Amino acid sequence: MTRPTAAASHPSNPAVPAVRTGPTGLLLWCLRDNAGRVTVAVVGGLLYQLALIGLPWCVERALDQGITVDDPPATLRWAGVIAAVSVAAALGEIVLGWQSTVSATLTGNRLYLRLADRIGVLDETALDW
Repeated sequence: MTRPTAAASHPSNPAVPAVRTGPTGLLLWCLRDNAGRVTVAVVGGLLYQLALIGLPWCVERALDQGITVDDPPATLRWAGVIAAVSVAAALGEIVLGWQSTVSATLTGNRLYLRLADRIGVLDETALDW
């Protein structure tokens, strides 16, 4: 009698990782189906960081150039720029948080299913002996 083995790697089954060893293989397997979400999360994170870097610069320019006694349109323009950069920071953070959470949840579920499959195979092996 042959012992059953865990499900072999199959390209049509995303719950089964490709045959790779080590942490690099695990990371590649985790990223395989979530590359789009991870890319969107990275772009959201970059937008968030750039907005956080740009916000003090905009406030500095607004204080230096925008707040003058006889130029309310310049003050309003800089207020709009600061508001736009703040909204960009908020949107970037939301995209980063949402996409990374969804990706992590899906990957965690895939790993859980993979583990359950392996435990099920081990249990069948124990019952057959």
